[in-house]
Amino acid sequence: MATRARIRRPITRRRFLSLTGLAATGLVATACAGDAPLPGQTPQAPSGTAAPAGTGQPAAATQPVPGVPPTTPAAQRPTAAPAPTGYTEAPQLAEQVKGGKLPPVAERLPKNPLVVQPLERVGKYGGTWRDALVGGADLAHLGLTIGYEHLVRWDLAWNQVLPNLAAAVEVNADGTAYTFRLREGHKWSDGQPFTADDILFWWEDVANDKELSPGGPGSLMEAGGKRGAVEKVDQHTVTFTFPNPHGLLLQLLSTAEGAGPTRYPKHYLRQFHKKYNPDGLDRLIKEHNAENWVKLFQLKGGNIPGTPYNAVWYNQELPTLHGWLLTTPYSGTGRVIAERNPFYFKVDPAGQQLPYIDRVTYDLLQDQEVMLLKALSGELDLVLGKVTTLQNKAVLVDNRQRGQYRFVELITNLMNDVIIALNLNHKDPAKRQVFQNKDFRIGLSHAIDRQEIIDVVFVGQGEPWQAGPRKES
Repeated sequence: MATRARIRRPITRRRFLSLTGLAATGLVATACAGDAPLPGQTPQAPSGTAAPAGTGQPAAATQPVPGVPPTTPAAQRPTAAPAPTGYTEAPQLAEQVKGGKLPPVAERLPKNPLVVQPLERVGKYGGTWRDALVGGADLAHLGLTIGYEHLVRWDLAWNQVLPNLAAAVEVNADGTAYTFRLREGHKWSDGQPFTADDILFWWEDVANDKELSPGGPGSLMEAGGKRGAVEKVDQHTVTFTFPNPHGLLLQLLSTAEGAGPTRYPKHYLRQFHKKYNPDGLDRLIKEHNAENWVKLFQLKGGNIPGTPYNAVWYNQELPTLHGWLLTTPYSGTGRVIAERNPFYFKVDPAGQQLPYIDRVTYDLLQDQEVMLLKALSGELDLVLGKVTTLQNKAVLVDNRQRGQYRFVELITNLMNDVIIALNLNHKDPAKRQVFQNKDFRIGLSHAIDRQEIIDVVFVGQGEPWQAGPRKES
C-alpha cells in the first residue's frame, strides 16, 4: 500500500484563540437579521395550551437507541430533557389559529412530540437565518442545514444514535430485526398523517419498483449480500428484517443514505405512480411536460439520475417532515426561502413548538468571491466551508468587527488533509516496479518534511501524520 503523508489541522480551543485565526470551517454572525434568537435569550411564559390527551404518557424526551452503545462515558453525555406539561407556538402560527387557518398547536403535534434539550437554554421566537448556496451543485447544503430528519439521527457529538421520527426502536438479539415505532398523530407539513403506509410506499412502490429504481433498494437494505424486507405491523409500527445480522443499519439510517424511508408522502405521490393512478397519468405527464410516468414521479418526488435535481428542494408542493418548508423553491437563480413548518414534531422543555427561527433564506450565488464579500459585510448568519479557508483567513480576521461575526472551531471528519498515494499498477513498467518497492515508499515517507509543509502552506496549523485513524476516532 502506498505511503501517505498526512497533514492534520484539528487544534485545541486555546491554540485556536492564540492564533486568532480561522482554524475551523465555521463562521457565525452574531448580529442576525431582524430579531433572530441569540443564545441566552429567555422565552415568554407558555400560555398553558394543554398537552395532547389519550396517550397515557408524557412527551418523549430524547433517549439513546437500545442496543447501540454510545462512544462517550455516561457522565459526559447530556441528560434527557424533561417533558413539558403544555404547548405554545410562534406568534405567526397563533394568529393563523385565531383566524381559523390552522388547528390548535396541541392538535398539530403528535401525541408524544420529541423534546429537544437546548444547548444553553430555551430560545425566543423570531428572525431570519441568512445563508447562501454557490453554483448549481450545492443542494447538499440544504440537506445539511434544514433537511436532516430521518427515523433516527446522530447526537450533536456523533457519539450515539437517537430516535427521531421514530419514537422508539427495538432491535432483536442478533441484529436481524429492527422495529420502529412512529409517533401517533405525527403529520406531514400539509397536515396529513405520517404513518407506516408512507414507509411501506417507499419500500414497495419506490425502492423495489423496477422502473423507478432499476438497481433496487441499495446497500442500506442489504446484509451479508442478501436483501432485507420491510413489513407493516400496524399504522404506527414497521419492522425491517434481514436474513443476516445488519449491525450498521441504525448508523446508516442516521446518514444521508437514510433519507429514503421518510421522504415519500404516499397521499401526495400516489397520483404520479402508475400503480395508483393508471387512468390519470397521461394527463399529468402532458401537463408537466414529462417524457413518461417515471420522469413525472422523479420531478414531483424523486431525483433525476445524472443531474443535481432533487424534488425535495425543487417541488414546493411536496409535503415534508422538516422544520421549515419551501415557500420559494430552488430554481438556479435568486433565492431559496423556507418558512416554519406548522406541523413540526419537536418542542423544547418549556413546551414551545420548534423551530424558533421564522424562516431560512439562501442567496444563490455564482462564485465564492461573492459569498466571501457577503460574509465580510455581515450579510450571512452562518458560513460552513467554501470561503472559510486558510487563504481567506487574514481578511476574515481583519473584518470581524465590521461584519459582526465570530469563529466556531470545528474538527474535520477527514483522516488526512494531504495524501500521497502511488499507483502500484502504473502502466509504465519501470515506475510500477519502483512504486511497488516497499523500501522506496518508506524512503519517500521519510523524505517528506511534513512540518515544513504545515508551517508554509497551513500557517502552522496541523500535525505530521500518517494514513491512520484520527486521535478523536
